[in-house]
Amino acid sequence: MERELFIRGVPGDKPINEATLPAVRTVLENATDDAIRVLRDIASARGDMDRRAGRRLFKARYEQPARRRVATAIGRVERQMRAGDITAQPVTQFLADAIKEALNGPN
Repeated sequence: MERELFIRGVPGDKPINEATLPAVRTVLENATDDAIRVLRDIASARGDMDRRAGRRLFKARYEQPARRRVATAIGRVERQMRAGDITAQPVTQFLADAIKEALNGPN
């Protein structure tokens, strides 16, 4: 029995598969970029980004871990897809969880 995930924004609300996974990746990466931009703006407003050390700390504390977690989430979906373990969870919920995890870390 084949289970499908659906992603909003993919033409025709197609199930997630090898063809639609790049759209999932793009949504995750763009959302992470936007979130990092907001965090950077907040840090700049507080004056944390005025010095090189502050910019380096921001990158190490927020930006790099968020990007690693997004890559991990995408890899997890790819492995589940290949193994046939994809559940009926809507991709929009997966995306929301992955973005939240990228920003906050695992629970």
